[in-house]
Amino acid sequence: MTKKFANKIFLFGLGVAFTSAALAHHNYFRSTNHAAQLDGFQEVPSVLTEGSGMFKARLGKDKLYFTFKYNNVAGPIKFAHIHFAQPGANGGVLAFLCTNDGSNAPANVPSCPGEGEKLQGMISGDGVLEIAEQGVVAGDFEALKKAIKNGAAYINVHTDAFPSGELRGNIQGQSGSEKNKKYDQRNSQPDDSDSDHKPHKRYDHHSTRAENTNNYRKEYY
Repeated sequence: MTKKFANKIFLFGLGVAFTSAALAHHNYFRSTNHAAQLDGFQEVPSVLTEGSGMFKARLGKDKLYFTFKYNNVAGPIKFAHIHFAQPGANGGVLAFLCTNDGSNAPANVPSCPGEGEKLQGMISGDGVLEIAEQGVVAGDFEALKKAIKNGAAYINVHTDAFPSGELRGNIQGQSGSEKNKKYDQRNSQPDDSDSDHKPHKRYDHHSTRAENTNNYRKEYY
């Protein structure tokens, strides 16, 4: 193998690695962060409980990665779901987060954690359940994505004390790309403390306030 040919192979491999890294970076910022704070007051109807919980997730192209935990519920937890409905309404079950009651749960659904313990899990298309009366077909991950992104999905934690639900929270979020854009905008603002920054215009104290304001706007806008 000649040195020239070896260099070509090296450069080709470097290009493939760079492209893969760029695609991974692009897909990361296409995913979205979501969260829900859980309590009894969001249940429909509301329930009085000392319990609380937290749900956090990253929604990607075809998977939802999540963490879930709870505390101080009134009775043993039966299961926790993602439901399909807007705030203030009840809807069907889109997917299981966990179950301590194996009935009707898809394969590979994890057991629910104990109080104060954190569950980390993943939901893909196989975990999406049919809700015929709401137009959802089993296995339709896009339906789950649309429900979450449009504020029409909520977490519901069912317990022995409150079988219909003791803790509930609407899933809300902000896209990673939007967060990144805001970060870039904040860090692109002029820094007055930077000595290498373009010198400011010297404003004439004898000029009118309106003239100085116009000069400032021309310089920064």
